[in-house]
Amino acid sequence: MSRSAFIKFTNSLNEEELRTEMKNLYTELDAVKKHYAMELGQDKDRKKIFDKAKKEIYNLIYIRNKPRKRPRIAKIKAITKELAKLSVFQHETADLYLYAAELEAAYLLRRPSTTQATFNNCKENFEKACDIINQLALHEDFKDRCRLLVQDANAIYMLDEQIKDIYNKNFKN
Repeated sequence: MSRSAFIKFTNSLNEEELRTEMKNLYTELDAVKKHYAMELGQDKDRKKIFDKAKKEIYNLIYIRNKPRKRPRIAKIKAITKELAKLSVFQHETADLYLYAAELEAAYLLRRPSTTQATFNNCKENFEKACDIINQLALHEDFKDRCRLLVQDANAIYMLDEQIKDIYNKNFKN
């Protein structure tokens, strides 16, 4: 169905039919529930969604607290991208990106001979988190976690300078 056909359809409905259609969409589609939980929900609703995403990311990197042979980077990117689109508050997105970068750095410390995609995704997630932190001036809220990630990255050969450069660019003290 094209957008114009959808608009024509919704314009043809009266208010009661439109409400019924909205209720049906809400009950049948998980994406609609997530959207309204982010837009209209309370902090606990958004926290539940982000906690579930963090657990999924953890499970894509570790199996029973042991690192996978290869983390599922494409799926991690899909989760972070989806929540970045849905998120109402950017600080929650920064927290998710930073969480993913922390997990990936911890993985790289335990398995330094892994794919290049893991190194690249760790750097990209940290860079995205720092960009949001910089835009919203949330340096004090995330400074300790970012500093710990830089310390972890010092022990990772292919990541140490890149992470340090991103940190120094965004945290100028």
